[in-house]
Amino acid sequence: MEENHKEETPKETPLMVFAEKNYNAIKKAEAYSILIFAIGFICYVLKVPKTDFILITGAILTATTFYLQGYKVYEYEDLESFNGLGSVIFINFFYKLYFFSLSVCAIAMLGFVIKFPFWKMMSFWGGITLIAVFILTFFSKIKDKSRVYDLKFYVRLLVCVGLLIYLAYVKGIVK
Repeated sequence: MEENHKEETPKETPLMVFAEKNYNAIKKAEAYSILIFAIGFICYVLKVPKTDFILITGAILTATTFYLQGYKVYEYEDLESFNGLGSVIFINFFYKLYFFSLSVCAIAMLGFVIKFPFWKMMSFWGGITLIAVFILTFFSKIKDKSRVYDLKFYVRLLVCVGLLIYLAYVKGIVK
């Protein structure tokens, strides 16, 4: 009795189908939403009056695009890895965890602006999860990591963690 240990792709859900079909549109929406979010954040830091709506809109759009990207299934042919963390299942898990954590962090930053009571907890757990994803992906033993975790992956992660550290130290969590 020989069992076939081929990795299975997850069952398709409507959000997975939507993310696969509209991936390019979601990527474009991500670029625009991050631009709106950055403009809103700069206006917020500079204390420009009556511009909170820009940050709120940007945070909601950014969180939505990150959430939708979490449903994309990543498939890699001929991927050489040396441990379980390099398997396609774990790569998809890391991407889902990564995008959902980015979404939580965007909502936490929104919560900071609108004085949502749980923004500190959301930013803490989102940041901790992003740091864990960074450590696990950085030390996974994939032969060609740039095929799986590109520069955009790490830039998004580091910018988000940097913004969370800014909010933590400058704006109130740690004093």
